[in-house]
Amino acid sequence: MITLAPKELLSVLAHCASIPSSYAAQLQSDLTWLHDFWSLSDSCPLPPPNGEDNLYIWHNFISTQPTIIYKKLKICEEADVFPLDCKEAEPSLVLVKCPQCGIELAANKLCGHLAKSHGVRNPLKPYVQGSICVLCLRDFQSRQKLVNHLCYHSNKCKQYYLTSVPKLEPEVFLKEEKQTAEVQKRLRHMGMGPLWSELPITRVQGPLLPIMYEKRKPGRKTRVGS
Repeated sequence: MITLAPKELLSVLAHCASIPSSYAAQLQSDLTWLHDFWSLSDSCPLPPPNGEDNLYIWHNFISTQPTIIYKKLKICEEADVFPLDCKEAEPSLVLVKCPQCGIELAANKLCGHLAKSHGVRNPLKPYVQGSICVLCLRDFQSRQKLVNHLCYHSNKCKQYYLTSVPKLEPEVFLKEEKQTAEVQKRLRHMGMGPLWSELPITRVQGPLLPIMYEKRKPGRKTRVGS
């Protein structure tokens, strides 16, 4: 938001910073936390972001040197450092052992370790190309969001991919993986999450397969009038 927002919006936010419940005040609180915890003044002296003039100084710094912010965010993520007043946002510190090499690491980093160190990847990915689900015909705008849909939101679509969709050719799969990695890297540099996209999920044209019209299991409620 800081790097892409128009000047008019930033002026409005700066004007509202004195209102405790405003978005600008919350943003200022976050920047104050950054100043206190990261000691950015070691490499580039920045004043505490408590004031209209100081907010503009921080805005200019983030806009012109975003790499420093991204590096600090990465350090914070790896060190599990969070604001002291956000206790419920603290991550789980459960440690697990890698089934391949036995190394102990945080549970939320196991999948990444398996993929990078041992080549163990999501079993669905070799079937997934593009951003459109071939069963429900929805365009998720990115391959990563489509994989997320198959893994966590639609068991019917997942089973269809695993049983009816042919595996991608090795060169096609590697190309898809490379493009997905490039998109994820670009989103990280923008400060966005891995499932962010500019466009919403849309339904593309085309007839749905008969499997989509199968009757629901007994006991499942059906919405009427939709």
